[in-house]
Amino acid sequence: MKRLDVVGLGEVCIDWTAIVDHLPEPDEKVFSKKYERFVGGVTANFSVAFARLGGKVGFIGGVGDDEYGKLILKTLENEGVDVSRLKMMRNGRTAVNIVVVAANGERVIIQDEKLMS
Repeated sequence: MKRLDVVGLGEVCIDWTAIVDHLPEPDEKVFSKKYERFVGGVTANFSVAFARLGGKVGFIGGVGDDEYGKLILKTLENEGVDVSRLKMMRNGRTAVNIVVVAANGERVIIQDEKLMS
């Protein structure tokens, strides 16, 4: 393993984000202006930000060997994060979260029960 300035150990997931005018009340239907998919998770986000600032950063964690796990691996690599310690778990499922963001910045996150099952 090459010499790194920082190593992040923690969560990485896929965030599906919906942009809405306001967060809905119970039983209210709101319409999304836009849907986006991001690689998320506090540690993964920090690792990408640190790499963008020129730091040498590695990430230790786990993802499933599914489509989302492969997307996370490729995205982190492309951002300059050392993923040599990111484990792809055979028959695993990568965590997926739903994030609803209102125009005023309020948000609701529906988080996967487990990082990976």
